[in-house]
Amino acid sequence: YIWSLEPENAGEITSNELECSVDFYEEFTGNAVISVFGENNCGNGSSYNFDLLILPEPTVTLGPNDTICENQVYEIEGQAGNYSSLLWSSSGDGYFDEPNQLLTNYIPGENDILNEAVILRLYANPLSPCAQIAKDSLLLSFSYLINEVSIPTGPTEVDISYTPTSNYYCDSENANQFDWYLTPPIAGMIEAQDEQASVEWNPSFSGEVKLSVMASNNCNEI
Repeated sequence: YIWSLEPENAGEITSNELECSVDFYEEFTGNAVISVFGENNCGNGSSYNFDLLILPEPTVTLGPNDTICENQVYEIEGQAGNYSSLLWSSSGDGYFDEPNQLLTNYIPGENDILNEAVILRLYANPLSPCAQIAKDSLLLSFSYLINEVSIPTGPTEVDISYTPTSNYYCDSENANQFDWYLTPPIAGMIEAQDEQASVEWNPSFSGEVKLSVMASNNCNEI
């Protein structure tokens, strides 16, 4: 018996009389035909063909790891191909509003935020009769809001003839930037570094002064 495979770039065929085996190349997809006919001293017999459709395996790709603020909903769109169905899942207690679509929103849960991060996964189920499931994941981290900033502490009355410079401090959890303000500005010069500020008073100024600070990060300011 003579066995053959078309197209030849579909794979390698080996045979043992009535049986054959085909090792299809991983990169090949599409239509293929296995043919067989018998021969003897009287000539060749009729040829029989077996038509095959080689389906590609599913693919899934998500973007890089990402970060959002704790009060935000995360919009994510995966890329997938050669699949029959999709399913999003989370390692935390949040949920997806469209768990079977490429484009969906993830609503974080309380434990997600407490744990500072959550893993999001997208699964692509294969086309029948294939069995290999494709998946990809990313790590979604959370930045925390600033809830409050303390009132600056330091001297509330200053005799600039004895104390030309005063130091002040504040505190705010989750802040990474502090902006200090003096009202009126003519009262002095501020030199600030994060939670600390030093005011060099204007020796010709007297009166009431307001010292304020604004704490901020990439999520909010207060």
